Amino acid sequence: SLSLNSRGSHDSRSADEGLVMIPGSLAMMASGGETYRFLRLHITANVGGSVYGVAVEIDYSADGGTTWLPASAMTANNAPSPLVASADSEFSASYEAWLGFDNSSATNPWNSANSAMPHWIKIDLGSGNEISPNRIRYVNWNSGGNDYTLKDFTIQGSNTGAFTGEQATLLTKTGEPTQAHLTTITYTI
Repeated sequence: SLSLNSRGSHDSRSADEGLVMIPGSLAMMASGGETYRFLRLHITANVGGSVYGVAVEIDYSADGGTTWLPASAMTANNAPSPLVASADSEFSASYEAWLGFDNSSATNPWNSANSAMPHWIKIDLGSGNEISPNRIRYVNWNSGGNDYTLKDFTIQGSNTGAFTGEQATLLTKTGEPTQAHLTTITYTI
């Protein structure tokens, strides 16, 4: 897998750091700093220029990567409690938001509807489960001749979930290059 440091160029590649990721996985690891109940991946462009967003499977950690959450795989947009997954759109019932948090590479990940950018997916961790992410990871999905590599995107944190101006921008990336199918990409916040 490939690891990219967000504070350096694409030439600052490092080892995988021993973290286990599944295909189509986005992971956020926590450290000190402001904590957030809601985390959102906001995508404004992909490399392929298609109107599709990106297919992602999302994991996050509140203890530096020792324990990956959700500990129980999501089985619906509001189960298990207190987790709630949502997205601006879903390609079909086979690509619902909760599938981005089901801890499985054997199922479809979330994929946005076939509509113009931007697209987003977020998770509500529930009251008392806030984290302070310092890393984002995902496994790139390029399938069926479509390049879904994230080109322009932000990672945002919020404690209200509104994302109407109160959110913090934790990471902004623009002009990211294409990556091979199933390449793991890591950005440090």
